[in-house]
Amino acid sequence: MQIRSRAFSSGFDIATATETFTTDGSSWGEMLIFNSAGTQIARVVLPTLISSEYGIFISGGGGYGFKRHGIMKSHWTCEGEGRVLEFREVAERWFSARSRFAILEGLKKIAEISIMLFSDLYEVDLLEDGDLKLVCGMVIAIRLDARQSSVQPM
Repeated sequence: MQIRSRAFSSGFDIATATETFTTDGSSWGEMLIFNSAGTQIARVVLPTLISSEYGIFISGGGGYGFKRHGIMKSHWTCEGEGRVLEFREVAERWFSARSRFAILEGLKKIAEISIMLFSDLYEVDLLEDGDLKLVCGMVIAIRLDARQSSVQPM
């Protein structure tokens, strides 16, 4: 799957082997994710002044809180629906133009993410038990956070 940030808008285009998804921002601090039929499948709610946590809400599947793990900028935690997932860097980019990350649920890796330095393209390998909507929400929240801080988080 590829997630690409649009150049002149706040949206994203998400391409999988079988379907294309798009996002649109709302004036209420949300990023809505739609399937190719135009049905909303998830939404990402931006942090507020009183909370640094992103909200990821899956249509028909519950809600998750997504936030930076302590002060580490390349380690995030996603909690909800009795699940705890971690988004963390697995390969440093000191000698590479590509950063590599993993999404783990416990000790099990459910997705691998690769990001080219100075690029708005995220390559996502969704593994056996990966939840497409949740993983998309997590990657979009990371990218939105990078836009707000004007520093790429990875």
